[in-house]
Amino acid sequence: MDHGLLLGHAMGCGGPGRSTTMQAFAEMPSVQIVRRIADQCGADGGVNDQVAYCTTQNVIFLTTQARAQPHAAYLVAHAYGHAVQVRHGVADFALAQIRNRRSEEAMLRGLVERQVDCIAGFLMQRAGL
Repeated sequence: MDHGLLLGHAMGCGGPGRSTTMQAFAEMPSVQIVRRIADQCGADGGVNDQVAYCTTQNVIFLTTQARAQPHAAYLVAHAYGHAVQVRHGVADFALAQIRNRRSEEAMLRGLVERQVDCIAGFLMQRAGL
């Protein structure tokens, strides 16, 4: 199933999806298709079971089951959003703020996720999805 340009790399055809992301942001992760997320990059049952971004390997893991879903391109775009935050220092800053402002943790995490969704939307638009 073709999910468009953004997922092109994840589907094994390389180019267009990854180039859309690489044109917008440097040093973006590769995408690896896996049977399950648990046990990838130290992941456990507490992470998303469809897609996960591994900061230490700079890899997005996408399950074969998620790849077949109509929203797979968005899942990958969302993971790229987290990668952008990590690569540009936003994730470290956000984590420090969360640690220092525990009473505002839910609000701060919400801001982080809204920024990720914004980046994902930007990437999907740039890919023509």
